[in-house]
Amino acid sequence: MENQNQNNIDIKQLQETINYTLQELETFKEIGQKRSNIIYDQDDLSKKLATKNTEELAMYKKNSGHQNIDKKITQLEDILFRNFDIHETSIEILKAYIDEYFDRFIKLQKSLSIALKEIEKTLRQQSNAINSKGK
Repeated sequence: MENQNQNNIDIKQLQETINYTLQELETFKEIGQKRSNIIYDQDDLSKKLATKNTEELAMYKKNSGHQNIDKKITQLEDILFRNFDIHETSIEILKAYIDEYFDRFIKLQKSLSIALKEIEKTLRQQSNAINSKGK
């Protein structure tokens, strides 16, 4: 009878651990939502900068015959440096995605480690109980 009670307690602990792990997995959505603002903001900024560059490049091509060399160089510098800003926003988006997945994997590793240790403990106890009955 005492063995049966212990088995029920072990199974209950195992169920609680599995439920905890499932709840942790549900929080993956929250991790994505935290990072999504960064991703959307940087993506929007990148699109705006690219649009501005396209407009300025078109203006440069249109006016290239009518301007002095210094003004042309200044326009090209603006376009070039804005391209660096566009690349920087792309890098920020990639970093946000990497951070999001890294956070998810850390949470997954933690919760699955707890669940697997609990499963291992329960199986060991069940095995010991079966072995002691056989003796």
